[in-house]
Amino acid sequence: MRKIEGLAFSKSWESDFQKEAYLIKNSLKNKNNIIPLIHIGSTSVKGLKAKPIIDMLLVVNDN
Repeated sequence: MRKIEGLAFSKSWESDFQKEAYLIKNSLKNKNNIIPLIHIGSTSVKGLKAKPIIDMLLVVNDN
């Protein structure tokens, strides 16, 4: 079995998320349907070791 080790929490993960969220929101044609773009997963939890992959959840209004 392959061993997976997490990295120590990095303060840059929040700013990395903010930068990517900005790019995603601005690339969408209809920005009015976006409710939030949420930072999820282990990199969103302060103090938690994690794989350095920023997970995001994009929520849209389907009305």
